[in-house]
Amino acid sequence: IIADIKRLNEKSSNPIVLQIHSPGGGVLPGAKLIGVMEASKAPIYTVCTGVCASMAAMIHGHGAKRYGLDRAILMYHPASGGAQGQVRNMLSQLTTVNNYIEKMVGHIVGSSKMTQDEFQKVVAYELWIDSEDALAKGLNDAVVALNVPSHPERALTLEAPPGEEQVGPTTPVTLNVAAVVNVLLDTAV
Repeated sequence: IIADIKRLNEKSSNPIVLQIHSPGGGVLPGAKLIGVMEASKAPIYTVCTGVCASMAAMIHGHGAKRYGLDRAILMYHPASGGAQGQVRNMLSQLTTVNNYIEKMVGHIVGSSKMTQDEFQKVVAYELWIDSEDALAKGLNDAVVALNVPSHPERALTLEAPPGEEQVGPTTPVTLNVAAVVNVLLDTAV
């Protein structure tokens, strides 16, 4: 995924769409993907196509535009993990991961309609939230339907235009994008 984004940036500055359906993954690999998204000259739009849980929800939240299919679900929870080895090394590792998490959460809160305290309170255990409620809380920018004639106002075309590259399969629905990259993995990257 990271290589695809870098390669596509060399070709065009048109938006790149990441379609995400993932249970999440590790903080550090997810932070690497977020860093590449933030450094991209092309805006990275994210579309939660099913479930974006844990780190996948954080990645989704860092999109320049954040879309959720009308049946998609975001899940946020407090970070968890572990460390082993010498105590000083473990403290260093945990401090670094905690700093990454605080930066990511700060971005999510900053682009939402919630305060830091409100966000921390709703994710104290786990927050499972559908696209419409996520839109109301500012965790999505729009709710979209792919090829659903009953909701033409929610139509979103995710197909790369002729002559542009398409990475992976997609559901055609109209954005002028450089590429559609699918994130349908068991891990964040």
